[in-house]
Order: sequence, then C-alpha cells, then structure tokens
Amino acid sequence: MSCKIFISHRSEDRSIALAISGALRLLGNDKLEPFVCEDLPGGRDWRDWIHKKIGASNIMLFLYTQETADWMWCFYEIGLFRSLSDPNQRPIICVHNPSITSLPSPLENYQAYKATQDDIKKFLTDLLFEGVFTNEERINPELFSSNVYMLAIKDFLKSFSLTIIEKKYYARRASFDLNDLHRNDSHKKHGTVSIKGDSFTMEEILLSPGKSTHWQNLYDKFTAEGQSAWLDQVKESIEKIKEGKIPIYVMKPFKARENKKFIPILTRVEQIPSEDAKTTIPLKICVIFIPCSEIEESCELVDSSLASDPNYLLKIWKTILPTSVIRVKWKGKSSPIRYSKEDIMCPPVVYAINPVFADLYNFNYFEFPDPDGDNPLTSEDLFKLVNEFIVNNETYIPKIIQDQAVISQKIIFEGSNAFAKVPLKFNDKHPLYPNQSYLPCLVSKSTVGDINGPHVTYLGVIYVRCG
Repeated sequence: MSCKIFISHRSEDRSIALAISGALRLLGNDKLEPFVCEDLPGGRDWRDWIHKKIGASNIMLFLYTQETADWMWCFYEIGLFRSLSDPNQRPIICVHNPSITSLPSPLENYQAYKATQDDIKKFLTDLLFEGVFTNEERINPELFSSNVYMLAIKDFLKSFSLTIIEKKYYARRASFDLNDLHRNDSHKKHGTVSIKGDSFTMEEILLSPGKSTHWQNLYDKFTAEGQSAWLDQVKESIEKIKEGKIPIYVMKPFKARENKKFIPILTRVEQIPSEDAKTTIPLKICVIFIPCSEIEESCELVDSSLASDPNYLLKIWKTILPTSVIRVKWKGKSSPIRYSKEDIMCPPVVYAINPVFADLYNFNYFEFPDPDGDNPLTSEDLFKLVNEFIVNNETYIPKIIQDQAVISQKIIFEGSNAFAKVPLKFNDKHPLYPNQSYLPCLVSKSTVGDINGPHVTYLGVIYVRCG
C-alpha cells in the first residue's frame, strides 16, 4: 500500500515539519509520502496546493508546539480534512510538546503523542509497524531493525527541543490598602497606606523585603532612586477616585532590581460612597506590573511627538499587551468647541493591531483586513469574532457596546478623557484566554492634519487583564 500523510504546522514550525517529514520518509519503506506545505509564489496556488494534498491524504499529522500561538490556519486545515473525509473518517494524529497539558477542543478526540522518547517510539510503532492508522497494514515490518530508527527518534526530539521552552508573561500585582486613609486628614495621611503582594513583587519589583510594606517606606526608596513619579501618579489617582474623576490607569515606568523595567497599571478599585454621597471613599486599589519589552527598556512609555504614527505605538507595546489603533476620518470640525456626528467621513475602523490583539479576538493576525479596503474591521466585526466566547453574551455584549458608545462620545466628540468600565469577559471556551477579563484603556490620542479641513484622529488602545 501507499500512505500519504499531510503534516499540518505553523509557518514558524516549518523546519520541524521538514525534519519530521524526512524521518518519516526514511522509515516509510517507500510506502509513506509526507506532504509539507511548500513555498509557492501566489496565494491562490498555495491554497490550491493545500486543498489538493489534504484531499489526497490518508492521515493528518498536526504538530502542536505552543499553547499561546496562533493556530487558526491549522484548525482550518483540520476542518477541511474532516469535511473531505469519507464515512470511515481518516485519522488525525497530534504530536505535541510534553509541557502542554491539554489539547485544544478540535483535537480532544484524536490520538495524541508527547514529544518524548517513549511516546515518539510508540507513535512510530503505531504508524509504521502495528498499522493502527492503516487498517492493520504494516508500512515497515522491519522498522526496529532499520539502522535509521533511533536516528529518526533523535531527529523528532531535536526538532521539538527549541519549542519545549515556552515564554510566558505573568502579571505581578500589589494591593494598596486605603481603609484608614479617609480618617486621617494630615499632610502625612498616605503613611497609613499599606502595600501587599507576593514575595517576588515586593522584593524584586518594589524593592521591599517580605510580603508587605508601608507607603512612606516605599516612597522613600523610589525617591532615593529618582523614580517616584509613578507613586505620585498613584497618589493623584487616589484623589481623583475620591472626587469621582477618572484615575490614571497607565503610569510611568520604573526600573526595579537588575534594571528590569516595569509599567504599573491600575486594574481594580474598591470603593464606597461617602456619608453625604457627594464623594467616594476608596478602600483598596490593585496595580499590576507589566514587564517591558527590549524596545521599551530604552524609551519612555509614549513619545507624544511620535504618537501620530500608529506603527510607533505598536512598536512600543510589542509582545506585551493586546494593542490596537483606531482611526477616525473627519470631513472637518464644524464647531471650534467640539465635533458632531456629521463631521465623521466614515465609520471608525481598526487601523493597526499587534499579534496579541488578534489572539484576543480569535482571528489570524496575518489575515487582518486592509483598513482602506472594502471590508475594514469595525467594533461590530470584533464582537462577531468573539460572540461565542463572551460570558452571557446576549446580555453582556449590549453592556460593552453601551459602555464604548459613551466613551466614544466623550473622547471623539467632546474631546475629554474617558475610560472603559466594562471589560471583555471570556467564558471557558476561549481558545487562548479562558475565564479571563480584559479592559480596554486609551493610552494615546493624536490628530494628523488641519482640523478645519479633512483630517484623521488616531486612538491607541491597550487591553489590560483585570479581575
């Protein structure tokens, strides 16, 4: 018999696919033909090649290397393989990193092998010797006596070795206890504030031993380092909360131990109304510390002189947080004071994104639509992409839309600052961020062109994990 096996993989894992294809070809006893996507010149030719090879294949082998990567195209290939299958259902096999503990839902019912020596031996035995996937017909009855058998196993493991090490970013956080703050009106009232966090956050980021410290101790440490600006912003945010105003969400970055740079972001506020209900009493705030990328290590948070360039904002926030740039085109500004809806030339669109944003909304980063094309991405389109992943979507999505409508009105038409109050809350079905919440925060606003005529406004938005 002749067996054809389609190897589904990310473009970034092509070298792994080629190594595995070579190993299978050597052990296949001239009866096994692996297919690996080739570098074809045109998009149409490329799709035609994939459709043709998937249709001709007896088996699909999916290489699952990283949980946090974009797998939308591979899932498309798996769906195509299923839809073209005969009633006997051609087998789908998954080989994955041993660090991955659970497979995505499209693969839960299929045979899976870890990239370990024992599992790879079993995979080759099942595929080539036992005939598990070929109706008990052996592809290579002499498998174990082959002089390339152990070399093939080593090639498998070596090809996966670089992907076994996964990069993960964990948000470190600290809580500021403000319970006694409103009872002390002296100029040293912030001395009653206590700060708590895990040992790493307190010692490595906040330069304080143990799991807690007091405001003055923390402030003195960072003042001595010339880095108290972010704490001044914390203090300012507390006052804004008391007055019912919008606090500062994204604060100035600072350097911790070993010159590691972090961006403090306010993610949670606990508050109650005052006795006369005219002000608010903040009880606790939570701040997370986002590690800066290498690019951010050598620059400030946002250079306002470059903020009109959407690509600059994406570069600044590279690999750290989901980021998008919203573009609004104007005919002109009809009033010196504020815009009106009639001034908008066309609906606001998502102008630029980073890959993490694409993961958040569950679509392929490389298929991001042209903002100047016939079908640019709008807010409505984004909600359609994640509709099935939003908690209680029928009641919750209207709340998000209303919240964003209020924000848009204040930011775009009134020119004032505004921040989202309703985060994206995902259920356990989201492929990358199950049971997590992300709050969109405006970090940059700039206008290009003369406001008396056609011009453009760019809004830089980041999504901060909260809750």
